[in-house]
Amino acid sequence: MERYFTSQGHHTSSQLVLARHRILKPVLSLQDRARAEVTNGLAILANTAPAAFWVVWHVFEDRDVLDRVRQEVGRIVVVERGVGDGYGGQNSHEREGGRRNDGEGEEHREDENGDKEIRTIKLAKLKHIPLLFSLIQETLRYRACGTGPRFALEDVTLSDGFSSSYTIEKGAMLILAHEGMHHDKRVWGDDADAFVADRFVPGNKIKIPGNAFRGFGGGANMCPGKSFALHEIAALVAMLVMRVDFVPVEGSGGWSEPGMDEGNMAREHTAPKRRVLVRVVPRREVEGVVWRVG
Repeated sequence: MERYFTSQGHHTSSQLVLARHRILKPVLSLQDRARAEVTNGLAILANTAPAAFWVVWHVFEDRDVLDRVRQEVGRIVVVERGVGDGYGGQNSHEREGGRRNDGEGEEHREDENGDKEIRTIKLAKLKHIPLLFSLIQETLRYRACGTGPRFALEDVTLSDGFSSSYTIEKGAMLILAHEGMHHDKRVWGDDADAFVADRFVPGNKIKIPGNAFRGFGGGANMCPGKSFALHEIAALVAMLVMRVDFVPVEGSGGWSEPGMDEGNMAREHTAPKRRVLVRVVPRREVEGVVWRVG
């Protein structure tokens, strides 16, 4: 990565890399900037991307879940009319959740003035969709395959919270298998091996210990990008469910379980073992609508 920066490779990269480099250059050395870029690349490509795939898969493979997510996302969509490129004007009419506030009852995509219907998914309101965030966390629980290595700095006795205790000697290396922790029925209940979309919805009757969920690690080493990753995936899923349908390609196995490629224990989330082939079909209900996030 040092050679990448010294050869000015970042000048032809994404806006994200450019912005990060511009912010870090005054305060970090070249070597530290290179290390930071490697870390971000691992987080985005090795974990966030496959995690996003599995969230999308779980949403679209279950029609009931898909319909529920669409209904909840629809409630935070702001609809207005704007000119040309869809970025609105002073006289745009706005409504939320499918109802115009100007009293019009007819659904238009483009009027005689060339104004288009613009639908905006408000990022600040994503937090008001508990099912969506529950789906993401349940995916991170159900599809976890990584490990959490820990080094004992002193002798310590640990209890499993049930009936057993263990003495860990100073200098020992512990490897915490997240898959095992996330499927422990003593913690998660009898349905620990099942995917439950609303498991993490606030008010759920099952109380989950805070340290039982390792989707973003834990303790001092918890992922600092947790909130960003959650909202990034939520925004992606929200836009997909409102704009398109995924139709499995004939002969590709449909929505059958594709399995997980667990050949790399360094990854927290992994790609599917089998390729999932689908056709991306625009929803006819929103044909001609201009979409954006804001």
